[in-house]
Amino acid sequence: MLQKSGHDLLRLIKQNPNTKDIPVIFLTSSAFSENEVWLFETGASDYISKPFKTYELLARIRAQLNIKGMQNELILKNRMLQDREFHLQQLVNEKIKEIEQITLTMVSALESEKKQEYITTKIVIFVVMFKKIDRGLLGWTIKEKLRLS
Repeated sequence: MLQKSGHDLLRLIKQNPNTKDIPVIFLTSSAFSENEVWLFETGASDYISKPFKTYELLARIRAQLNIKGMQNELILKNRMLQDREFHLQQLVNEKIKEIEQITLTMVSALESEKKQEYITTKIVIFVVMFKKIDRGLLGWTIKEKLRLS
C-alpha cells in the first residue's frame, strides 16, 4: 500500500505544472525491477533501494540539485538567446527595409538614366536626320554653313 501511495504521489507531483520540475528521488524496499523502470518513465529522477547509506543518499541529492541547477541555467540561457534572436531579427528586418529603399532609389535612378539615354539617342538621331535633310535640301554641310556665318 505504501508503494502504491508513493506511485500516486509521484504521479500527482509530475502532473502539477507547479511541481512537475521538482526532482524526485524514490526510496524503495525492493531491488531494481520493472517497478523502478515505471518510476523513471513516470518522471522519478533517481531511486535508492533500502537499506541505504546516508552518504549515498546525500550524494544523490547533491547530484540532483546540480542537475536541476544546470537545467535552470540552461532555461535562463535559452530565454536570453530567444530574446537576442528576437532583437537580431528586428535589426535584420530594419536592414532589409533599408536595402529595399536603396534598391528602389537605384532602380528609379537607372530608369531615369535610361530615359535620359533614350532622349539623347533621339536627339542624336534627329541631328543626323537633320543633317541629311539639310544637306539634301540646300546641298551644304553644317561645316559649310558655319563657315558662312
